[in-house]
Amino acid sequence: METTFSSSDDVGKDAPPEMGGYSFSFNEVEDLQGAYLYVHPLFSNAEVLNAYMIDIIWDNSRPCLAFRERERADAKYATEGNIYRKKKDPFLTLLSIQHDEVRNILVKVPDDDGVARGLMLTAHHVRGAQFVPVATYCFLKRVPDNAKPHIGYIKSADSSYLEYQEILKTVASEDLGRLIHPV
Repeated sequence: METTFSSSDDVGKDAPPEMGGYSFSFNEVEDLQGAYLYVHPLFSNAEVLNAYMIDIIWDNSRPCLAFRERERADAKYATEGNIYRKKKDPFLTLLSIQHDEVRNILVKVPDDDGVARGLMLTAHHVRGAQFVPVATYCFLKRVPDNAKPHIGYIKSADSSYLEYQEILKTVASEDLGRLIHPV
């Protein structure tokens, strides 16, 4: 399926209030459209990073920003959903509800380098029919046209590992997301 990004000429309505009421026509979200590298630690082994692509597009049928995951090493978990954003709020919520599973990604809007950092909350399949809630640091990084970022399961020996790991560390060091642990 080909991704088509909208322009203000293609769009007629604003997102409904329950999506944040943001406006495409006033350029509140048009610049968020694009292809992004998405990275988070692998739930079963936090030393391995899971990297794949997410496309953010305007969906005229809803109307709102929507996202679709692609090129996942664990393709059976690929999902798509909608993006919630209150006007003037510095955060984006990417929410998917598919296959009886809810996944919530909350990131700060992309910075000048095109990186959006934050947290993901979902359920992790441990074994059999057992699932446990998990939360982890994550980031989205805008990918320029025709660029091919390193995707898949990224291990410490891989060339992109240190770069991706350093960006993940900035979620905590720049106070863009917190995992709260009891003392």
